[in-house]
Amino acid sequence: MIQVRKVTVDNLKIGMYVSSLDRPWLETPFALQGFLLKSQRDIDKISKFCEFVYVDFEKSEVAEQTTKKRSAPVSRPRKTRQELFPNRSLSDYRDAGQFGDEYPKARQAITTLTTGVTNIFDSVTKGSGLDVVKVKRSVEPMVESITRNPDACIWLARMKQADTYTYQHSIGCSIWAVALGRQLGLPKPDLRSLAIGGLLFDVGKLQVDKELIDAQRKLNDQEFQTVQNHVNLGLEAVKKAAL
Repeated sequence: MIQVRKVTVDNLKIGMYVSSLDRPWLETPFALQGFLLKSQRDIDKISKFCEFVYVDFEKSEVAEQTTKKRSAPVSRPRKTRQELFPNRSLSDYRDAGQFGDEYPKARQAITTLTTGVTNIFDSVTKGSGLDVVKVKRSVEPMVESITRNPDACIWLARMKQADTYTYQHSIGCSIWAVALGRQLGLPKPDLRSLAIGGLLFDVGKLQVDKELIDAQRKLNDQEFQTVQNHVNLGLEAVKKAAL
């Protein structure tokens, strides 16, 4: 039985779970791909950007019959989350609090993460190895915050900070990776792994000449290869840290 149906915005109801839009998510202000309509305000917000959406009635809190006569079925096949992650015990995370309640905790979590990243990256830049304990301690408050309610951390990730690109980009990637993992229902150990992976995936850039990383001009072939080698440098740093 098909669970996902195309629904025009004027037929949306509170309790429906929107799984896809009629346009790319990045063209809208919605933080995550897939969310439950909790109020008329949510419906009004979607109406400003979309003509129709795709509703997943398996995740909805309203019966599918409410739109059967006015919504067209979607015939595209799709895998379930469990089929995508056959060896994982997936969860349906529920927000444990409102945005306003979580915001100060998320802000403190991001402060802890930023401070940790600064110390960790400075150490790597000076030639020292990765401090595994510091990495794990830095990401833990952020993982816990996103587990409770991802909106606050995601909002903070979207804000432009005064940090260098590499630092801020790594923090943003770590946050978004955990938010996606939560959306998929991955268990906490996997969320922590995603947090660490997002944080360290560009760590090799710290061992490349900063002038090349920040260059606004076109790099020559040798310089380009040097910058590309940051992937290998990052892998070596992670291997040495025995993460």
